[in-house]
Amino acid sequence: MRAGWIALGLYAVAAWGWGCSSSTTIDPDAGSVDAGSDAGGPLRIDAGQDAGQDAGFDAGFDADLDSCVIGEEWCNGDDDDCDGLVDEAPAAEHCALPSATARCEAAACLIEACLGYHADCDGDPANGCEIDLTTDHDRCGTCAHTCATGETCADGLCDSERIVDVSSGSEHSCAVRTNGAVWCWGDNRAGQLGNGTTTSHDVPAPVLGIEDAVDVECGGDYTCALHATGHLSCWGDNGMGELGDGTTISTAVPVDVLLGGELVTSFAVGGVRCWGEDNGGGLGDGRPWEYLPQPTPVDVVGITDAVAVGVWVGTSCAVLRTGVVECWGDNYYGLLGDGSSDRSRLIPGPVSSLTRAVALASKAIASHAAVLDDTGTLWTWGLNGSGELGDGTTTASGVPVRALGLDGVTVRSVGVGVGSTWISLDTGRVLHVGLHFFDGDGATTSWTEAPAIREAARVVPGGRGACVLHMHGSVSCAEVPLPTRAVPVIGLPPLGP
Repeated sequence: MRAGWIALGLYAVAAWGWGCSSSTTIDPDAGSVDAGSDAGGPLRIDAGQDAGQDAGFDAGFDADLDSCVIGEEWCNGDDDDCDGLVDEAPAAEHCALPSATARCEAAACLIEACLGYHADCDGDPANGCEIDLTTDHDRCGTCAHTCATGETCADGLCDSERIVDVSSGSEHSCAVRTNGAVWCWGDNRAGQLGNGTTTSHDVPAPVLGIEDAVDVECGGDYTCALHATGHLSCWGDNGMGELGDGTTISTAVPVDVLLGGELVTSFAVGGVRCWGEDNGGGLGDGRPWEYLPQPTPVDVVGITDAVAVGVWVGTSCAVLRTGVVECWGDNYYGLLGDGSSDRSRLIPGPVSSLTRAVALASKAIASHAAVLDDTGTLWTWGLNGSGELGDGTTTASGVPVRALGLDGVTVRSVGVGVGSTWISLDTGRVLHVGLHFFDGDGATTSWTEAPAIREAARVVPGGRGACVLHMHGSVSCAEVPLPTRAVPVIGLPPLGP
């Protein structure tokens, strides 16, 4: 059995009243104006003990007038505070609707909005927003969705619907559910959503024909999925042979990658194969590079013990079992990591100083690399114009530099995007450095926490922002120019302070 990985690049409310601080009571059965026994008592304005007495009030105050309390209005169709208005804004404050904010309309308390992830599924405002969509078995995620018998609902997802993997490309994203289905959303001009059309949509929809996926990777305008059987399928743009099916014909449905009967696994040590555009020698087969399509996979020279691979535009790297990182292809921005000024390298060579690497972050749309070693230290190299290397500077580096400002934290995952690096911590927090997506325009050379994200297991940068896989299997994403928080895409992410 040969082993390999998918890594895609070019190739693969305040209430208001009259403003009185004391209550004022109008009593039609008394005949005086009483300011109370002391300065703190209520002001009582009496309309006279009988109909013949006159306190000089407007004729609107007659013998039928009930007691009025200025500043107090109830949702009952009456002018409780005698200000000439009925059921105005303060009235809703007396509407106690569970898990909801209220409004008063036609003497009735109605739901203005549900709080958190609660919903009014029975249409009865009297019991407010009665359903918690994050945990209700019969109304999981939406009022119309029921989990199968034996399944539980958490974060708005039934057991079989939880997400186990997520990936983002230039302008699309995909996720793998527990049941093996792949769901995609975003740009679809090349058929990269895999639904048989080239119609884009921002609501996740299933890829046709895939029921046993264990991993998914999004390239620029194409996508690949690893099946539980060890087979690999791809779909989308194929102009340079990115799909690996032996053709350069794009397709909006999955096709098999031609691996000659060999199987792919994400959990073993083995060789690496590449296909697509031979850009800068990124295929690693040793032949002189040229911008031509390579529609069938070729073996990377000399690598037999890779545990992870990564791909950029024209550059590829692999983490070996020994902890060494080797790269090949284009040396644009020093991505080969060896400090050389060579234009490219046709076969794999070692990255300087890295001997204990365990994880590698790459992205076709990125111009820098990141590696996590077995001590939890983060190393980066490449372009640094926005401070994405996290070393406190904006100076590019052709060799790995240590990311600063992470003492005392435990990094769980790392991802690279356009001018930015992202990490998730064991606490479920997400930090990023470089270009801002969540908190405004510009960039920073120091690590910044992404607001409103909780329980993050993994963060996946893409061309439109970043997506987060939460610990309970839901996915939320933030897209430029949405600067303040991520929004739910699949399931309902945990709410934070």
